[in-house]
Amino acid sequence: MARNYKVYGCAHDASGSLDVTLTVGGNEVYNGAITADTEPHNEDPLTITEIFSFNVDDALTGNQNWSLSITGTTDSAEIHLSSLECNNVRPNMVIPLEYFVDKVEALEDQLTDGFTAEEQLYIDTQLGADLPADVRARLQAGTSTPATDSLAVTTANEQEGLDAEVYYAVSARATNVEIDGEAFATAEGATVPVGDGETATLVWNMTPEVFAYYPPHND
Repeated sequence: MARNYKVYGCAHDASGSLDVTLTVGGNEVYNGAITADTEPHNEDPLTITEIFSFNVDDALTGNQNWSLSITGTTDSAEIHLSSLECNNVRPNMVIPLEYFVDKVEALEDQLTDGFTAEEQLYIDTQLGADLPADVRARLQAGTSTPATDSLAVTTANEQEGLDAEVYYAVSARATNVEIDGEAFATAEGATVPVGDGETATLVWNMTPEVFAYYPPHND
C-alpha cells in the first residue's frame, strides 16, 4: 500500500511554476512542474504551504537519502523545503476521532461527566455488536461515561486498515544537507533553499508518528 507524503515549504519563479525532480532512496518519486509564487519570498518567517506531494510504499520508513533538483525559467527560481506530512497513520474509524475529541473536551469534568443520552445512543447504534454487552447497556441507558467506557468504545471504533484522508506531521527535519556537493548548515526549524539548476542531497527520517489517543479513563 502506498503512503502519500506532502512536502511543505515555498516556491518562487517569475512564470508561476518550476520543475522539480526528487529521488528518495534512489527511486524517482516526483518529476514534474509545481506551482510557484511569481514574487520572491523575502518575508520573515517564510509563508509555508504544501508545494507538492509524492507516494512511496508504506513499508519505507526511517532515514532516507533524498536528491532534489529544480529547473526554473529564471536564475532567481527557488524552493525552500520545510517539513513533511503523511497519511496512513491512524486506523480507519467508524465514527471520526474528532467526534470524541470535541465532546470529551467540552465536558466540565472528564472523569465524572458523560455525553448526552442522544450522543450515547448514536455511539451504540454505530458500533453495535463490536461493543461489550455491559458497555452497550450503559450507552442505551444514557449512563455511560468516557472515564468508564472510553477504552472499550475506542477499541470498537477502530477498523482494519489505515486512514488515507487524515495527515499527521512528520516530526523529523532534513539533515546532512548538501547543495551541489557543498555542506549546508541547517538551524533548528530552518528551511532548505534550492535554486535554479541546483541539486540538494539530504537525509530525512520519514518514520510516521505513532498514532495514539488517550481519552480519560479510570485505571
